[in-house]
Amino acid sequence: MATSPKGFKGPFIVTADIEIKEGHADTFDREFRKVRECANSDKEPGCIEFRTSRHGNKFFAFEQYEDAAALKAHGETDVFTAFVGVVKDLHARIEIKEGHADTFDREFRKVRESANSDKEPGCIEFRTSRHGNKFFAFEQYEDAAALKVHSETDVFKAFMGVVKDLHARPPVVLFYEELDNAPKSSYKAKI
Repeated sequence: MATSPKGFKGPFIVTADIEIKEGHADTFDREFRKVRECANSDKEPGCIEFRTSRHGNKFFAFEQYEDAAALKAHGETDVFTAFVGVVKDLHARIEIKEGHADTFDREFRKVRESANSDKEPGCIEFRTSRHGNKFFAFEQYEDAAALKVHSETDVFKAFMGVVKDLHARPPVVLFYEELDNAPKSSYKAKI
């Protein structure tokens, strides 16, 4: 897992998985929205995408930047500076046993290609990232039925058969609702 984009070439992704103390989630939500609005505005042209989700007192951010300078500019905004004390955990979600990451990568790409094709019209977005033997997936579906269709595809079933014993630890799968008034996905338009 990387703690900085040093050595990364081209666009890169940052994720934040945040749990807020009971009774403080609404305040955090309000401030988090300010960060998202700033990141997605003309004030941060190097931010490709900044998305936020919430489930109770748990929050998730998915951020993509053009380069390290864009992330640095994001971190120096007044809005983010006011917010930064709250964010504490940036990490990957899937860890594969040493020596098996390339196999997982190959199979994961097949799932991503299928999900983003006409075979799965209910999949809005399926993105994957890798750092060493750690992987991250960001998936968005129109509804629960679309997720069910995804999990029943031959490609996904084959993937599960190949990778079932490759995990160094069980993957963490969390479901979040997008915060209301979220920006329309700009992923396809900006890359």
